[in-house]
Amino acid sequence: MPGKTTHRILHLSDPHLTASRADEDGVDAADSLDRILHDVRFVPGIDAVAFARERGIPHI
Repeated sequence: MPGKTTHRILHLSDPHLTASRADEDGVDAADSLDRILHDVRFVPGIDAVAFARERGIPHI
């Protein structure tokens, strides 16, 4: 393995957050995100959490 890992980043891609909390399938995306962030507290060595959203690509 070349080099040592110096940072661990949790990347959450397109969490489908909306003002109503629910996504197009009726899933409470805000609650799902809350549970993910709650559980990640127990993952050792996470240095950063990054969020990304797919712009212009509809949820299928």
